Formats: sequence, structure tokens, C-alpha cells
Amino acid sequence: MNKINVKLLKSQLTINEYKKILDNLGIPIFLENKNEIKYWTGDKNVNPYNGSPKLIFYKDTKVFCGFTSGATYDIISLTQKRLSLLHKPCSFIDAINFILNVTGISENKIARNHNPIICNWQNGLEKFIRLRSHENIAHYYEDDILLNLKNIYYQEWLNEGISVETLIKYEIKWYERQQQIVIPCRDRNGNLIGIRCRNTIPESVEKAKYQPLMLLNETDYRFNTNDYFYGISYNWANIEAQKSVILVEGEKSVLKADTFFGRNSNVLALFGSQLGLKRRNELINLGVKEVTLALDSDFHKIGDEDYKEFEQKIFKIASLFKGFAKVYVIYNNIGLKEEGYKASPFDFDIETFNKFMQNKEIIE
Repeated sequence: MNKINVKLLKSQLTINEYKKILDNLGIPIFLENKNEIKYWTGDKNVNPYNGSPKLIFYKDTKVFCGFTSGATYDIISLTQKRLSLLHKPCSFIDAINFILNVTGISENKIARNHNPIICNWQNGLEKFIRLRSHENIAHYYEDDILLNLKNIYYQEWLNEGISVETLIKYEIKWYERQQQIVIPCRDRNGNLIGIRCRNTIPESVEKAKYQPLMLLNETDYRFNTNDYFYGISYNWANIEAQKSVILVEGEKSVLKADTFFGRNSNVLALFGSQLGLKRRNELINLGVKEVTLALDSDFHKIGDEDYKEFEQKIFKIASLFKGFAKVYVIYNNIGLKEEGYKASPFDFDIETFNKFMQNKEIIE
């Protein structure tokens, strides 16, 4: 096979060709309108009719969102996922070949003129970024546990403006025994990497605000939070398209951003305030050219000792992108008083968030 220009291939596919590819993958249409196509969940079930019509194709962005699998796909990754479900060869090249065979597009029409590696993200500075072999090792959990948890939504989060639609989308549940908000965490491909819980009982919150889900039989769903982003399963395609990402500390900010921006959100949570090279590399490989840091404002007043610690935290993360991307910061520089202490820029309404964005500062 010639070296394929993946971006060119995807840009040349018409809506009818997308429909033809899914038809050949055995994923039937449920409903179509001028903006989107709803498919039966062939990304989750070998027999798509065993699921619900919750695989959505957005015609404007040509992105698929699987609301049952908890993942976002381009046509190549969806083809890989479906081929894998059907126990057929499902490598990147296998998916490309499948698409070319179905559409009749010639390799020569979308071949690269030069000789770079086939993966389209390795351009410019990105070519210096590599994953170490051990970084590919991951442990995944079965989704079945989520069926045993209640679809009850914490009233305080609803009061803070997180929509029910967002809570359903991100599979937020309730663990009655411990009175905990359950937050499933997925990787870019929609694999369940772990489950975090937000404690609500004051005595539990004093010990830990967040902790892994632990069942009565002592089964727990812990994972290394330093290796993953929360929200990437849905938002990676937007980040790749926009070449921009907003980084926050906690899951609640990702949920609030989804309520604000819907499927256009480019917000990821760090599970804290550290980034590290592995996750930095993942963003660079997505083609990110602009990073906005929206961490919690852990200070009372600009210039106090807590502010200086906050400033150093921002500079440390920003330094990781030197030579790769522009870095901005939004924080409580708009005069909020006590309500701004330890608050994320997403802890307020959309108007206040827009004020933060209007006052963002570039990190040189």
C-alpha cells in the first residue's frame, strides 16, 4: 500500500460514501435528518438491533458519537471497532483498505507525495514524540457493573447547572450504599479504565472528596489517574479538529463544559493539577496548537502566598508545551471574592465563564 494521506481521504468522503461504508459494515440507519444520522449501535453489538439507535453521525463534522459505548469515532476508528466486533482483521491498514474497497477510491488519489509515516499526526514537531512501549499497557473493566447502579442524579450538581442530558451522556450513576456519585472513566477508544466516586456524606468528604468505586465484596475500580484524561472519549475529535484544548482539574468541570458547549466541547480534566509528559504527548499527537489552562483558583488574593503557588503550578504545566503550542490561562483575575476561592472557571454560569475567557492571559 502507498503512504496514505488520511486527512485527504476523510475530506474526500461524501455523506453518501459514509452511508455506504456503514451499510457494508452491517450498521443500519434508524433515522436521518438534514443534520445527523442515527444508527443502531453497531459499535457495541455484533447484532446492532440488540442495542439502541444511539450511534450518531454528525454531518457537519463527519464525526460519530456512540452514546452506548461512550466513545467518539472518525470513520477509520469506527471501521476498526466494527471489524473487531466481527472478529475480522481490524488494524489501521485493514480499516483503510475496507474503506477504499467499499468506496472505490484509488490509493493513488490519496497517496502522500512524500515519505512520512502513514499516521497523519506525525508532522512537524510531533515527529519527535514517541510512546514508550510500556505506556500501551492498560487494564480495562467490564461495563456490566454500570447496569447495577442507579440512574439517580445528585441534586446539588443539577442546581449548579449540569444538565440531565450531560449526566446521561457521561453515564453518571448513584451508589446507594455509600451515597456516592459514580463517575465512569473511559479512554479515547471508549474502554472503561476505571470508576471514580464523589463522596457526598460530610464525614466521607473529610477523608477524601473522590475515591475509586469499591463494592461490598471489596472489588474496586481504581486506575492510574496520571495516565488518562477525563472526557477524552467524547472530546478528542473536537480537540483534533480545533487544534485546541482546555484543561481543567476535575470531572465536574468537564460535565459543566458539556452542558455549555454540547458536542463542541474541547475540555479535558487532569484528575488534579499535574500533567506530565505522557499526557502532554497525547495532546501533541492530536495536533494541539493552543492550550488553555483553567485550573482551580486556589488563592484568596492575587499576590498572596497561595497565589504564588498557583502561579508556579501554571508555569510548570505551560513549560511542557514550549515549542509545541501557545499556552493561555484563565483564572480569578476578574474580581470575584470568596466565591472565587478554589473555584474552577466552570463553576459559574456561561456569562461568567465568558468573562474569564475575555480576560485570559498568555504564558510566554
